[in-house]
Amino acid sequence: MQQYLRDRYGIESKFIYHPFYPYPIQHHDEEEKKTQAVSISRIDFYKNIETILDANKRARNPIKIYGWANKEYVSQKLEPLEFSRYYQGKYLKSFNATSEILKNARFMIDLSSLPNDGGGTQYTFLDAIYHNCAIILNRQWIENVDTKYRDFKEGENCYAVSNAEELRELLNNAMNIDTSKIVQNARKLLDKHINTVEWNKEIMSLQYEN
Repeated sequence: MQQYLRDRYGIESKFIYHPFYPYPIQHHDEEEKKTQAVSISRIDFYKNIETILDANKRARNPIKIYGWANKEYVSQKLEPLEFSRYYQGKYLKSFNATSEILKNARFMIDLSSLPNDGGGTQYTFLDAIYHNCAIILNRQWIENVDTKYRDFKEGENCYAVSNAEELRELLNNAMNIDTSKIVQNARKLLDKHINTVEWNKEIMSLQYEN
């Protein structure tokens, strides 16, 4: 986008990383034994939730789906795929509520694929990384931008799938996969987001409590 603004409009811009506050989190008693797979993005067009539902059909450990839902998208695309069976509801956008979901998650799945977008970070990604969840992304989304602009690289700091069958296979082998290296590499991304601003920890901790 920075290059686009320069080439198309002659505008010089400053790139600022998503600021991320390292809030107090809840921990699973045995991190290595976490089993859940979750989706915490909004449920909307371009999010490919139908792929998640397709994978859930024969997954041993189906993905739990959280988030605000676009009723039109649900009606058109998801209701025939037993969406209500896996939908856990909309959750409060607070540190505590997010941590309650992610503390038991081994994987966080986001299969978003938007035109002219890809490779960078989102807050749901950062929250998952902060809770030591391995991220599974849409391979097309990762590869939608040049390698030098990608934050996420398949096999290095995330997993990637292209379809429901690949997602199902990954989930069914979840407990046989050592995610520690992927998680460790992904956590390296957090530093630049945490250090973007000087946080007032007293104020931010109040948000966690509320």
